[in-house]
Amino acid sequence: MQLFIAAWSCAVVLVLCNSYVHANQSLERITLKLTADGNRRFVEATSGREVILHGVNAIVKGVPYIPTIDRWDQDISLTVKDFQTLQLLGLNVIRLGVMWPGLEPVRGEYNITYLDQLEWIVRRAADFGIYTLLDMHQDVLSEAFCGEGIPGWAVVVKDLSDSKKFAAPKSAEPYTAVASDGFPTRQDCNQFNWPSYYSTYAASSAFESLYTNENGVLDAWAGFWSTVATRFRSLPSVLGYELINEPWAGDVFEDPKLLVPSVADRTRLQPAYDRLASAIRSIDSQALIFFAAVTWDDPIPVGFTSAPGGVEFADRSVFAYHFYEPPQFTNELYFRQRLNDAKRLSVGSMLTEFERANGEDAIDADPFTKTAAVADEFLQSWAMWEMKTFCKESEESLVSDSQQAVYGSCKTGYGSRLIWKEDSEELNPLPCEKLARTYAQFTAGNATKMSFDALSKRFELHWQQDANIASPTIVYVDTLFNYPHGVKVTVTPAHLFRAIQQGNRIAISPLEMSSIRHGSLVQIVVDAV
Repeated sequence: MQLFIAAWSCAVVLVLCNSYVHANQSLERITLKLTADGNRRFVEATSGREVILHGVNAIVKGVPYIPTIDRWDQDISLTVKDFQTLQLLGLNVIRLGVMWPGLEPVRGEYNITYLDQLEWIVRRAADFGIYTLLDMHQDVLSEAFCGEGIPGWAVVVKDLSDSKKFAAPKSAEPYTAVASDGFPTRQDCNQFNWPSYYSTYAASSAFESLYTNENGVLDAWAGFWSTVATRFRSLPSVLGYELINEPWAGDVFEDPKLLVPSVADRTRLQPAYDRLASAIRSIDSQALIFFAAVTWDDPIPVGFTSAPGGVEFADRSVFAYHFYEPPQFTNELYFRQRLNDAKRLSVGSMLTEFERANGEDAIDADPFTKTAAVADEFLQSWAMWEMKTFCKESEESLVSDSQQAVYGSCKTGYGSRLIWKEDSEELNPLPCEKLARTYAQFTAGNATKMSFDALSKRFELHWQQDANIASPTIVYVDTLFNYPHGVKVTVTPAHLFRAIQQGNRIAISPLEMSSIRHGSLVQIVVDAV
C-alpha cells in the first residue's frame, strides 16, 4: 500500500503549529524486555511496545545547577517553549543533570526547592511526550580540581606532599591563587585544558575516596540517590537514574593497574554501584539504573561481572556509553563491543552522549549524522550533547577569579546555540534538519531493522508484529526540514496493515487484529515526495 501525504506548512519559528503540539500526553513507565537475539530493549510497561528514544542533554555545571524555568532563554532555559521545540523535532528524552551540590550543598541538608524545580521540568517534559533520564553529572569530580560534580564537603584527598597537594598536573607548579569560594581561580584552571586535571594526584585520590567510602562519602552519595528516588519514584516519565557521568578509575598513582579499564570497572566502580543501587532499589525497586564504565575502553570489553546490585537486577539495568572521536575511533566496532557488553551482562544499553549536530558540516559529513546512523543500525536510543550552552558569561564574570559564570559554568565542555539562530527565536535549519531524523518511536513488536538516509530521506523499518499489542507502531517524520513537500509511505503487507498520518507522526496498525499472526513480518518505507 502506498500513501501520499502532503506536507504541513509551518513557519520556521519558535511559534509552532498546533498540529505539532500535543500537550498533556500520558507516558507509560519504561521497562526492559529480553529479545531472542539476547538484547534487552526499552518497552512500554503496559502496552509492550518497543521504544526508541532520541534526545538531548540538559546539564548545568555550575550555580544554580539547573536550567531556568521562569522564562525562555536561548542559553539556559527549559520551559514549555523548549519542550514544544523538542517535540517538533521528534525528540522524546532529555538527560537532565541532577547535580549533587545543587541538592546537598551542606552535608545532610537537602535543598527541597531544587527538587521542586527538577520535578517541574520532569512534569512539563512529560506533557509533550518527553521522558527524563536523571544524571548525576561530573567532570573531574569537583571545582577543587577545576571541574564539577560533587559538593566541596565530599572531596576527600589523602595527605599529599606540597608538590602533589593541588590539582594542577604534576609537571606544573601547584595553584598559587584561591578564589573567594575556596576553589582554585579560573585563571589557574585555564593553565591547562580541562581533561588534563584527571591526571592529577589529588583528583585520583578524591575519586578513590568516593568509591571506597572514606569519611563516609559513598554513604552520602547513596543518600543523595535515595533522596532523588524518593521524589521521583511515582513519575512514569522518569526513564531512570544514571549513577555517575564518565567515571574516573580511582587512584591510578597508588594502583596503576586501574588504568586497565576492566580492572577499574571490576574493583572500583562495581562495588560502588552495588551500594548506590541498593539505596535506590530500597525506594524504587523497579527503577531503571543506568551505569557507565571508564571512558577509554574502545574496543575492550568492560570489566563488570554483573549489573549493579547483582545478576538478579539485570532486567532493570542499562549500560550507558558515550561516543566521541577521540577517545573512540571506529563507530561500528565500538557500538558492536558495547552491545556485546550489554548482552553478556543481560542488561539494556543506551548512548547517553555523543557529538552534537552542527551548523557548518554538510549533512553526510557531520560526525553527529554518522554516529546516529550507526545507532539506527543497532537499534540504539541516544541523547546528544548538548541542547544549549546551559551557561552564560558576562564581561565581569570573564575577568573574575571564580570558576562560576553568571549562570552555570562554562569550563568542562558545554553546548552551543544549536537549535536556534544566533540571538534569535528562529529555528536554525541545518542543525534542526540533522536532529529531526525519521525513526520508530514505538514498535508494536520486535524491530529487526531501522535505517534513515539523511540525504535521500528514505527511511525503512522492519518488525515482527506482536499480535497481543493493540497500540500502533509510531514513526516520527519531520515535515518542516526533511520532508517539506510531503512523504510517500509504503507498507507491506498492504492487505493487512494501514498507515495514517497525524501531524508529524505516522501510525501503522493492522486492518483487523484478528487476521494478524504473531510474529508476522511488517515493513514500512518512507520517501520524500
